[in-house]
Amino acid sequence: TTHKVPAGKIGYVAFKPYFKEVRGTVNGVVAGTPITQKIVAQSPIKAGNVCDGLEYLAYK
Repeated sequence: TTHKVPAGKIGYVAFKPYFKEVRGTVNGVVAGTPITQKIVAQSPIKAGNVCDGLEYLAYK
């Protein structure tokens, strides 16, 4: 990709991946004690063999 950095600025290309998120409740038994716990799991979304996401120019 090509990005234009304004004169006098320092820039770099940054990447923020998109994530698939799953939320739920797990019910189980630990050492004989019933438990219920809410969980959240994230996994990066892939586009072919690479991560899908937002590429942007960051500079200061």
